[in-house]
Amino acid sequence: HNQKDFYKIRKEKLFFRTLKKEFNIKNFGFSVYDKYLADRILDEYPNSSIQFPYNIINKKFETLKKRQSVFFARSIFLQGLLISSKIKAINKNLIRQHKRYIEFIKLYNLDPLKLSLDFVNNNSDIDFLIFGVKNKKQMRSIINYKPKRIDFKIIKKIQNFFKGKESDPRSWLS
Repeated sequence: HNQKDFYKIRKEKLFFRTLKKEFNIKNFGFSVYDKYLADRILDEYPNSSIQFPYNIINKKFETLKKRQSVFFARSIFLQGLLISSKIKAINKNLIRQHKRYIEFIKLYNLDPLKLSLDFVNNNSDIDFLIFGVKNKKQMRSIINYKPKRIDFKIIKKIQNFFKGKESDPRSWLS
């Protein structure tokens, strides 16, 4: 989860090549927030596993070139923001944006959990999802989820509710 790890691996290329060979390691993985760094990693290590935030609001990694890598989408519910009916946050702008989002999904009778899953599922480059759950019921909903095509006009409207840095949870404390 630390971008500096890439530079350590880069500095110790021979060591990591030896590890891969001796222990039959298929690839190394990196958890990134920065698309530029992800592109650099994939240029130098095309067989890498890349873990990045990807959801309805944060889709900046959508244009990564797949190569022979494995993509893990994390934060698909944006730390629970996209599936919670009400949030507590320091950032007042985030609270306003979330309220508009909730009103919109209620108006269109959308299930926020399925909407989030459908969005990520519609990206064929995503190999695996990483997500957290609150309870058994939520886990069952995810396990029993049946993918469906998504209306990107709806997604575009939702994306318009969230402008600025709110797509990055690291900014929520300011």
